[in-house]
Amino acid sequence: MIVERGRDILQRKKKSNNQRYIYIYILYIVIYKTHTMIRASIALLLIVNAAYAATTQNVVLNRDVKLTKSFTAESFKASSMNVSGTLSVEGEVTASRVKAAMLTADVVETGTLSPKAGDTIIIEGDLELSGSSDKASQGVSFLEAQELVLGGTKQWRIVAHDTFNQDTKGWNVAETSTCGTSNVFLGGNCQQTIAKKGAEKIYTNLPTHSEIRLKARFHFLDKWVDGDTAYAKINDEYAWIDTPGANAGKINVCGDKHPEAGLSQLLDVVQTHNSNTVKINFGAFMSENDACKQSWGVDDVEIYVK
Repeated sequence: MIVERGRDILQRKKKSNNQRYIYIYILYIVIYKTHTMIRASIALLLIVNAAYAATTQNVVLNRDVKLTKSFTAESFKASSMNVSGTLSVEGEVTASRVKAAMLTADVVETGTLSPKAGDTIIIEGDLELSGSSDKASQGVSFLEAQELVLGGTKQWRIVAHDTFNQDTKGWNVAETSTCGTSNVFLGGNCQQTIAKKGAEKIYTNLPTHSEIRLKARFHFLDKWVDGDTAYAKINDEYAWIDTPGANAGKINVCGDKHPEAGLSQLLDVVQTHNSNTVKINFGAFMSENDACKQSWGVDDVEIYVK
């Protein structure tokens, strides 16, 4: 009897403990579910708020953002953007500087095209340059490149242009003249020094190249006779020689009473060259020692490389 009573009491305690455990478990589930629902509600609220902001105003992020997938937007503005893959924009891209391994566009409007040293700018369509490329008026050239290739062919790049309108910087003589117009050139009538010693200049800091081109306009002033010869040298080697012969013209525009043997005779020579400096010389072998009776001048000296 006592034993059965004891078993009955033990069974009631076990049931009581089991019920307590069940209540605790139900309470835990309620708390966990409630917390999860709160978190989900907050996340949903953030998503709705972001979606609302995206449709009504700009989204401003004041920290770095890293995207490993794609990003699509009608417009995007950032102080800087680094894309390791491909950037495709259907509209316009406006930036103070764009740096890319390869850039493909229907239209590129820029103040300066400047590739890295050794790289090449390839233009398959038309190249339209607006404005001046005169370094004296603009400070820098519009197009800066080590090489310019159009239609698969390397193009000449002008690196120096002496007009003598302002100065004779770099030349060993400073004698200038005009002849019939206000255009100024180096040398001329009665300029004894250049007539005797010639004109020379060394151009430095040439970009990397394999060929050099010299262009200029040469003036044969006053009386020249058969055998009188003018020349241009590149690095002390004759690159251009001209013998105008005896005067056959009847036009006298400057200097002595004799007509000019020739004005603005174009010289244009190309040589293999790869040094970053080049020496240019102009001179003449003349039968007359007096520069007031026979003289010469040179203008628009241009140096090109490619």
